[in-house]
Amino acid sequence: MANDLKIRKEALNIKPGIESDVVIDKSETGLYDDMETGITSGVYASIARAIQDPISEDAKRWNLQKSESLGDLETGTITAGSGTVGGAFGNIMINGKNAKGDTVQE
Repeated sequence: MANDLKIRKEALNIKPGIESDVVIDKSETGLYDDMETGITSGVYASIARAIQDPISEDAKRWNLQKSESLGDLETGTITAGSGTVGGAFGNIMINGKNAKGDTVQE
């Protein structure tokens, strides 16, 4: 419609208006050219595809991520446990009582 109005105004020697601006057609912009690309890979495994196909690449990556997470959890648990025991031992050494029940003085 804008193009039709532009042609009519030019034919009647009327000053062009907003219809003379360039109208961008969305099919020519290339904005939606990447649609329908199918399954693509990413940083993380697709849990849905891993569950559907247990021998797929996603299943292998998901199992690797689970084992790495389990290792990180074990490391964190050991670190937290040793920090707790060390803190308790340090507290006893600093604020503890001697054999007579008196507080330790240096």
